[in-house]
Amino acid sequence: MITRIGAIVPAAGRGERLGAGRPKALVEIEGAPILVHTVRAIRSVPEIGRLVILVEPEAVERARQVLAPELRGGPEWQCAGGGADRQESVWRGLQILGGAVDVAVVHDAARPLVSPALIAECARVAAERGAAIAAVPVTDTVKELDAEGCVVQTLDRTRLWCAQTPQAFRFALLQRAHERALREGWRATDDAALVERDGVRVWVVLGERANLKITAPEDLAWAAWWLRSRRDLR
Repeated sequence: MITRIGAIVPAAGRGERLGAGRPKALVEIEGAPILVHTVRAIRSVPEIGRLVILVEPEAVERARQVLAPELRGGPEWQCAGGGADRQESVWRGLQILGGAVDVAVVHDAARPLVSPALIAECARVAAERGAAIAAVPVTDTVKELDAEGCVVQTLDRTRLWCAQTPQAFRFALLQRAHERALREGWRATDDAALVERDGVRVWVVLGERANLKITAPEDLAWAAWWLRSRRDLR
């Protein structure tokens, strides 16, 4: 049986910490918007047949213009307005995908350096096991603090991992988890937390250190260096 895979790209962040004065997804790195770099990686996964991109409502037309050349001849795609936060944007993406896919891959536009191989592996594990996320082991010593900023305890870092995207799920599992969160008014910073709360086991795929989330101006500089270095190696 062929597994139908769709991708949802939440890209409605305002990028206020970047100080760019425009939606984060449209800030350029090495001559192309962050969103374009992200979509290029997703398009390079041939198993992905449908793609939904959620941007700030006022940026929809601009995003469609920059994406159209990149996605010509690629997967079926749609660009629509995102929600008030990431969780609402993903929910809107699920409604657009509907029942047309078996597995939904969610990947933040703000992680433009992801490799197609990591996206494909998360989708594969989700198809087999139900839910999978990219993550990397914590290498720093982690302290838990109290409300006054004093250390409460040092956590065992051998059991701690930093979650990334892509995160992939059987569509029905992710839709059910979002529906429950909507009913109960529960918010989370990633989709895996919603699925975990619904009692689903989430498997970890080893992520990539380069798969950073663009948040601050120094992240843009690092990402530009990374893209140049990869181009120079070709």
